[in-house]
Amino acid sequence: SILIIWPDRTCQSLKNVKPNQTLTIKPLKVRKSFDYQLFHPQAKQFFKKVDNNLGVDFVHQENDYIDFIYQKLIPYQRSDRGPATAIGDLNGDGKDDIFFGGAKEISSQIYFQTPNGFAKKEFKGLSQDAIYEDASAVIGDFNNDKLNDLFVASGGGQNAADLQSRLYFQNNSNLVKSNLPEIAQNAAVVKMFDYDKDGDLDLFVGNNARNNKFGSEPDCYLLNNKNGVFTLAQGKVFEKIGMVTDAVFTDFNNDGNTDLMVVGEWMQPTFFANKQGKFMNVTNDLLPKNTNGLWQSICPFDIDGDGDLDYLLGNWGLNSKFKASAEFPMKMYFDDFDTNGSYETIVTVATDGKYYTTMGLDELAE
Repeated sequence: SILIIWPDRTCQSLKNVKPNQTLTIKPLKVRKSFDYQLFHPQAKQFFKKVDNNLGVDFVHQENDYIDFIYQKLIPYQRSDRGPATAIGDLNGDGKDDIFFGGAKEISSQIYFQTPNGFAKKEFKGLSQDAIYEDASAVIGDFNNDKLNDLFVASGGGQNAADLQSRLYFQNNSNLVKSNLPEIAQNAAVVKMFDYDKDGDLDLFVGNNARNNKFGSEPDCYLLNNKNGVFTLAQGKVFEKIGMVTDAVFTDFNNDGNTDLMVVGEWMQPTFFANKQGKFMNVTNDLLPKNTNGLWQSICPFDIDGDGDLDYLLGNWGLNSKFKASAEFPMKMYFDDFDTNGSYETIVTVATDGKYYTTMGLDELAE
C-alpha cells in the first residue's frame, strides 16, 4: 500500500498497488487528516514529576571561587564538584530524610520527611560550620546508639584549614560535632562499611587533589571505627593512590570479604582486596596496563546475570578539547618549572602523532 500525505496535512491511501508502473494521483475530495504522532509514537513514561517537589525547595548556590586565578594552567575547575547529598533517617521515625551540602560560606540543609512530603529542619551545628564546602556525605549509625549520625567530607580550593571533614552525632534531636583525626585534604567521596566485621561502620575518604596543587596525588584515608571513635588505619596502603573521584565497597573477588574499588582522574581503576581486615593493592593482578582515564563514577551490577558483580565505569568523554586514545594518551606534567616556589600543571594532547600543550604560548608565558 501507499500512504500519501498532502501539504494541507490530509492523507489518502492506495491499496494493492502493482509494481513497475507510473501513477498520477490527484487528491480526493474527501480526505482525512493525518496524525504526525504516528511517526513519533510516545514512549512509555516510567517517571512523573511530583507537584511542588514534595516541599523540597533546595537550590544549590556555588560560591564565587575560580581555580584558574590561583592555578592558571590547570585543565579544568575542580573546586566546584558539589553539592553533596545523602539519604537516611535522621529523626528516628523510620522514614528517609535528605541532606544537601552547601558550598563554602553557605549552610547545608536537611529536609525531614512528613506525611505530605518534606519540611526543612534547621540545625545550629550545621549552620555554624558553613565555612566548609561539603563535597560528599553519608548517613549512618556510627556509635551504635540506634540513631543515625552524619559524616561530611570537605572539599573546595580554599584554605587547607577549611578542608577538615566533620562527624555529627545525634544528641537530643540535635547534631553535635565530634572529634576526628586531622584529614584536611580536598575530598571527593566518602563511603561507609564495616570492613573489619567488628560491628562498627568504618569510612573510606577519597581525596581528589592537594590544595592548590592540581596534579599532585593526595593521600586517601581509611577511618577505623571503635565505638564511635575514629582513627586512621592502614595509612601506607592509601598514600598517593591518585586523584580519586568515586569508590565502592564490594566483594570483587567473591571470597566473602568486602573489598574496596576506587576510580579517579589521571589514574587507573584501583582494587584493594580485603585480606582478613587488611587491604592490599591487587590492581596489577586484575587489570591490564594503559587503563588510566579521567574516571568519574562506578556502578556495580550483574550485567550478564551470571551471579557475579560487574562494574560500569564512567569516564570523561571525547567531546572536549581533551582527546586521547590508547596509542596517544593525554599527558600531564607537574613541577615547579620556573623555580619560583609554586607548582605548575601542563597538559598535552596528541595531534597527528605529535604532542602539544592545551594552552597557548601566551598562557604558558604568563
